[in-house]
Amino acid sequence: MYKINSHRLSPSIVLVSAVALEQSVLRKQLKANVCQMSVSF
Repeated sequence: MYKINSHRLSPSIVLVSAVALEQSVLRKQLKANVCQMSVSF
C-alpha cells in the first residue's frame, strides 16, 4: 500500500518512511493478520 508512491519519491525517503511505517504499522497488522500474512508468504 505504501510502496505505490515509492517510485515517485526519492529512494532515501522511501527507505526511511517504509521502515518507519513497516515497524509501526506491520506490528499492529501482523497481530491481526497473522493468518493472512502466513498464507500469502
